[in-house]
Amino acid sequence: MEYRFRVKSYAKLIVVLVALGGAIGLGVYLMVGINTVLGLLLIGGSGYVVYILLKYLIRHRASKIVSSEEGIRVNFYNEEEFLFKWEELRLFGLCNYSNGVRSVFLYNEEKDKFVEIPDSLGDFDRLLSEFKRHDGFTEITLNRGESLRERLRSLIE
Repeated sequence: MEYRFRVKSYAKLIVVLVALGGAIGLGVYLMVGINTVLGLLLIGGSGYVVYILLKYLIRHRASKIVSSEEGIRVNFYNEEEFLFKWEELRLFGLCNYSNGVRSVFLYNEEKDKFVEIPDSLGDFDRLLSEFKRHDGFTEITLNRGESLRERLRSLIE
């Protein structure tokens, strides 16, 4: 099964992009009507931030997770792909943060690879059910200020 990140998870980023579009419009107004230099600075600065955010958004949308009976194949930003075979995983499971956010995590001790997949992933609950089908599933609830990596280190030692 293939999973990708949802557009809904980018709501805050989309609001920021719309606000930056407004800033570019204001820059054009300032450039034409009031102060050319100030308008150009506002257009240039806003345009650069829009470029960086759009680049991030496009790379993030290219990310995908593919699950199978063999394991979980993770490809973030369409750059490097990792295969986590179920039998090679030292720890995997669900992490519940104190603010209500959930994520699934995978840790392969032999390759020293750790991946955390947030609940902004499309069909997160289906991926979670696939995790639960395998032996070794661990559910962790973190306290405020505690990190997942710290908790996992304490479980491994």
